[in-house]
This record gives sequence, structure tokens and C-alpha cells, in this order.
Amino acid sequence: MTIAAVTSVDQITLYSPLLTLEKIKQSTYQLDGNVISTFENITLTSQFQPIYSIDHQKVIGYEALIRGKYEDGEIVSPDVIFDTPCDDMSSVYLDRLCRYTHVANAQKLKEQDKWLFINVSSLACEKSRDYGKFFSDLLNYFNIPAKRVVVEIIEDHCTDNAKLVEACNYYKSMGCLIAIDDFGAGHSNFERIWNIRPDIVKLDRSILLRAINSNHTEKMLTSIVQVLHQSGCLVVIEGVENEEPALIAANSNADF
Repeated sequence: MTIAAVTSVDQITLYSPLLTLEKIKQSTYQLDGNVISTFENITLTSQFQPIYSIDHQKVIGYEALIRGKYEDGEIVSPDVIFDTPCDDMSSVYLDRLCRYTHVANAQKLKEQDKWLFINVSSLACEKSRDYGKFFSDLLNYFNIPAKRVVVEIIEDHCTDNAKLVEACNYYKSMGCLIAIDDFGAGHSNFERIWNIRPDIVKLDRSILLRAINSNHTEKMLTSIVQVLHQSGCLVVIEGVENEEPALIAANSNADF
């Protein structure tokens, strides 16, 4: 077991506003082949959920999900984890820490030719330039081609759409694909799709759950998929866990 010195957000603030790759690495360590990171009193690691192509009938990528525990072993929900930061700097720090953890742990996936879906908060997109370069250094450090990475923009509140679009264009210029996550819930709207022009849109699982119990919603789901296809986007339906939702997803003409 190899453990690096853990640096708190408060300590980082004392020295520099730049949240570089080297500073993020200081809050991580390896345990039993997994990269673990620490934020406040929470330990974080990755879980990878497969994304399945309906047409090709195979896994085409993995979404990296953050999992957390308190020091006493109690599980922390992702909502609580991302509500923990108290300011912009802490939010960007947590976002970068999660991305480092995911990319590091993705090295143990057997299939290194699949897409890696990584969440990035809208706030981190807006504010990232204030804290120095990070993502390109991260991919270079682990030797991951940008074309393998799908940057998922979380459907949270955005205060500066121009900066969000600028950040997405930066990721595109690197060669990454852009996805809108959890579309159909929270702050999601078609205006964000028109502005960002994502490659992929992921429909929130709540739409699928409604479609299971409502023929009207199932027809609406098919219409939404059609409109997104006309906009040039591939479509992922979230929340498929058994045969019935899988059939609804396939009948909607979704891609994944």
C-alpha cells in the first residue's frame, strides 16, 4: 500500500489558487490496486457502468461514477458529496479530484479502446480557467487519447452560458466528445443543446420510468429521440436494468 501526503483544500488555498495536476495528486493514494482520493473527511473511488450499443449489441464505453465513504465506513451519496464544497474553488477542486480518480482507475479496465464517460460540473466548466490548466495534463499523464474521452456536462445550474460554451469548445478542440447528462431533469433544456452542440445526449432515467407506466410518455420518448437525432446527437437512455425498459429503449430508436 502506497500513501501520499493528503492536502486539504484549505492548505492549497494558502499557497496558490492554481489547482494543477501535481496538487490534485497530493490528495490521492493507492490501496489494493485502486486509486483512492480524499476530500474533507470523505474517501472517494470509482465505479464503472457499461454503456451498451443497441445496434452493435456490445459495450461501447463506461461511465465513471464516484463512490464515497466517511472515515467510519458509512456510505456517502453522490448528492451529499457534491453538496459539500462551500465555494467555487472547493467545487473545482472536488471536480478535478474526481476526474483524476476516474482516469487513474480506468487504467485497470481490460478494454482500453472503449469510450470513457467522465462527468464535469457546469460550475467547473465556468470557473476552471481561474485555477490553471488541468485536463490536457491529466490525459497526457495517463497517455489516454482525447478521442476516447466523453466529457459529460452535468445538468446543473449555469450562471454564465458563454463560459460554459467556451469550455465545451475547448474540450472539443482537444478531440474529446461532449455529452449532456441527465437531459429531461433539473436545469436541462434544448437551448443548452443548441448552444453546446453535443455529440451525445443522455436522457434522465426518470423519463424511462415514466414510459414504463405510460404509453403517452413512451410515444413522447420516441419523439424526443427523433428530435435529438435531427439535431445531430446520439442518444443514451439511462436506467435500463431489465428486459422491459430495454425493449422500450430499443423501440425508441435510441443509440445506447
